[in-house]
Amino acid sequence: MRLSFWTALSSSLVVIGAALVILFVTDSLVRDRLESSVSARLEQQLDKEISLLRARLDGVGNDISAIARGPLLRAWLDAGPDDPSRDVLWQQINRQLATVVATHDHYFQLRFLDTTGHERARVDRKDDDVVVTARADLQDKSDRDYVPPVLALLPGEIYLSALNLNREHGVIDYPLRPTIRLGAPVFDDDGERRGAVLVNLDAARILPPRELDGAHFIMVDEFGAFLRHPIPDQEFGLELASGVTLARDYAEAAAMLGAGQAGTGRLLEGLIGGESELLAFRQILYDPSNPGRHWTVVLTQPQALAFAPIASLRYRLAIVVFGVAMLACAAGWLLAYRVTKPLSHLTRTARRISSGNLDTPIEVRGDGEIAELGAAFKLMTSRLRQMIEDERRANEELGKTNQELERSNQDLADFAHAASHDLRTPLRALRAIPEWIEEDLEGLDLPDEVGRHLHAMQAQGERMENVISSLLEYSRIGRSTAQLQPFDPDATVHRVLDLLAIPQGFEVEVACESRGIAAVQTEWELILRNLIQNAVKHHDHDHGKIRIDGALSGSSFVLEVSDDGPGIPSEYHQRVLLPFHALKRKDEGGGTGLGLALVNKIVQRSGGRLEILSGHGIRGTCFRVILPVGVHDVSVRQARPAAA
Repeated sequence: MRLSFWTALSSSLVVIGAALVILFVTDSLVRDRLESSVSARLEQQLDKEISLLRARLDGVGNDISAIARGPLLRAWLDAGPDDPSRDVLWQQINRQLATVVATHDHYFQLRFLDTTGHERARVDRKDDDVVVTARADLQDKSDRDYVPPVLALLPGEIYLSALNLNREHGVIDYPLRPTIRLGAPVFDDDGERRGAVLVNLDAARILPPRELDGAHFIMVDEFGAFLRHPIPDQEFGLELASGVTLARDYAEAAAMLGAGQAGTGRLLEGLIGGESELLAFRQILYDPSNPGRHWTVVLTQPQALAFAPIASLRYRLAIVVFGVAMLACAAGWLLAYRVTKPLSHLTRTARRISSGNLDTPIEVRGDGEIAELGAAFKLMTSRLRQMIEDERRANEELGKTNQELERSNQDLADFAHAASHDLRTPLRALRAIPEWIEEDLEGLDLPDEVGRHLHAMQAQGERMENVISSLLEYSRIGRSTAQLQPFDPDATVHRVLDLLAIPQGFEVEVACESRGIAAVQTEWELILRNLIQNAVKHHDHDHGKIRIDGALSGSSFVLEVSDDGPGIPSEYHQRVLLPFHALKRKDEGGGTGLGLALVNKIVQRSGGRLEILSGHGIRGTCFRVILPVGVHDVSVRQARPAAA
């Protein structure tokens, strides 16, 4: 596409991106402010509901304190068992309790307990009636957890129980009735404890409703059980054995509510339906003597509902930002066209030049930096023409040099072949002459020194012929392109061993992976032959062990030829790989000095690596050859000895 298009498109994308960033930042700021406002409103509403709850509980405390200190109750307690007014006073006490319950719809049970925890007077709200409990139906409540602390109150103290389900005769009462109990102690004129007055409150009537102006009221006890929840099935999970608790089902909320006594926050997984919520919470100590006994009251609002007021604002803001972005894009397109027009002309000129028309005239258009760019391009084109001409001449010279080099290499190859052929003929004669002399002198009593000289002549002739053969092989490496062919390396090792004359005293063990690989097989055989001959020839005993290992390693084949000979000092590791360098002198049995050089040249040309593991005063040498190969089939690793 044209440069003007991409320039305009880039500028438009930048403007649109900036507009989106502005929209995002503005939206985030508004959301943060609205979140702070909603959190503050939730806190105020929650504090108001807590104050109303405290006021209701204080009113209940005043009612039972008045009954506990009233003259009617004291007169009944002071009357003896034989006092004829005792029954009348008992009836009056029940009427007083019934009147209190009837005038307070959140009272559903009011009673007097003696110091042993037995009920002595009791009235209940049943539906719309207030019923006095007969003496025979009064219960022993001494085993209930709220009785001991009520009977231990000091004068003027009020007991506030935990919020739990009402029980009758120790069994949960149905329909379920969440209950809060308040108690006041009863003392006679002599200060002797005579019992306590207890009232059972219907918690559903004194607690805030589950929903408050779009917010949800939740109440949790110190054990994490829900006492108030918008979903009633979630309530009283411990008492009803449903297992629903704050910690088990709402881990995020449990961590937040357990972090302090008051605060606000946001839950990603809310307490109502799993939606994100904003909340405010407070802790209420219902037993000041024990900080661990508390309620946590929470007011939550779904985030979607809380942020509803900014939805329309976000829509209007998006329209404004989008309009400004479109105007900026139009201006960017116009500016891009004016700026890129000279560049488009320069681009067309560059295309004609790149197609080979180097004589295309270059016209500089535009102002400022664009004009400087055109002038620089014109100068560059001129220099390019000169560089192309210089390269053409250099290529012609290089071609001539390559032709001369090819002719020279061919001449050297022809010379090496002719020289090896011409030298081998007289060498064969030189090797045969000592044999003829021995045959002619057979039967004559000649000195032993003459025999040694004749054998030395034969050995040197044979060595000279080996040198010529090795030189010819060394010169041929790299001059011809050998084709890769698949073969079995294990079979190749055994074939080379069968062709070599391994002395009887040497034991050869082969552990080579029998797996088809692709390589130049003749070069492999050459490497094996030279390394095995080197291990035998340079051994300092007439017996020894040679081990040949081979295995694939990734895309390479690792071949190791090890012996238990005298070893090679580390300072000679590089030297023995050079042509005509051997550790032994020729008269000590040294070779031609070309075997390891030949192996090293093959390995280097193949992109492999040759390592010598020997020295440090330890006998034996290991030649490790690592060559890249291809894999052709799958087989198993096998190890078998091959004794010569």
